[in-house]
Amino acid sequence: MKWIQNVVKSVYDPAYYRDIVSGKETGSFAYFFILMVALSILTAIPSYISFSSWISRPDGFSSFRDSITNLYPDGLVLMYGDGHVTSNAEEPYKIPMPGALRSSSSDANGKTTENLLVIDTTHTIVPEDFAKYDTAAILGNTSIWTNDPQKGIQVNTFENWNKDPFTLDKGTVTGFIDKVSGFLRPILIAGVVLLPVFFFAAFSIGYLSYLLFGALLVLIVGKIRNVELSYGQSYRVGLHLITVPAFYGLVIGIFPVLDVRFVFSAMLVIFAVINLVPVKAVSTEAKVEEV
Repeated sequence: MKWIQNVVKSVYDPAYYRDIVSGKETGSFAYFFILMVALSILTAIPSYISFSSWISRPDGFSSFRDSITNLYPDGLVLMYGDGHVTSNAEEPYKIPMPGALRSSSSDANGKTTENLLVIDTTHTIVPEDFAKYDTAAILGNTSIWTNDPQKGIQVNTFENWNKDPFTLDKGTVTGFIDKVSGFLRPILIAGVVLLPVFFFAAFSIGYLSYLLFGALLVLIVGKIRNVELSYGQSYRVGLHLITVPAFYGLVIGIFPVLDVRFVFSAMLVIFAVINLVPVKAVSTEAKVEEV
């Protein structure tokens, strides 16, 4: 297959890159987009494996449903009416942070938040209550307070809510989840099936944008190596040179510990140095091969 051959040449073949610069070798964007398709499929494979094993289990989807409904405590009843919330629990009522969310709720020092929500409808809520209750959110009588690490403390009042009273308990939550699950399953399946499309769009936009800068690196290498390049030629060359760095990006997606700052650009420069050779040097290599 010619594209596979071009992958090998994109790793190392000075003559091939000379043809790209001169215009004898065309289809650089086609090569790049096929590369993005391959990367997108490879990136999606682990998700496919995990999802297929989960969806094939008899209790796969039901366990997902249960993990959501179990967040709501048994016996807790919340009553809403005319912009005010009350509960049947002894307050303050604390709902612990689920284990699956603990890592995402940790601060810069690695300390995790103890509670997901504290219900306190009998007292006036103040910002200091977040430290007092060690919680991510507080449900008060007329508002819900949240503490976002980036945005800080935010207050959402109930005054603009529907004035119709309603009661929320575990049965209500379970009934809602059961209704939603009817169309949630096909949505999840469609989302997983379309993962390569999302990855393809993300990779293509990301790498094409990066090459606006990467082409400058290629241009500089060309000057050092006495290879005359325009910015457009450098960009086309970059569409091929990015092959190895792009696969490196795939590897660090699986093994983040291998992610080292500036290695991606360093790889682009290294492969530019070994592949961008003046015409005379390429001709000499060809003669040697003939002999």
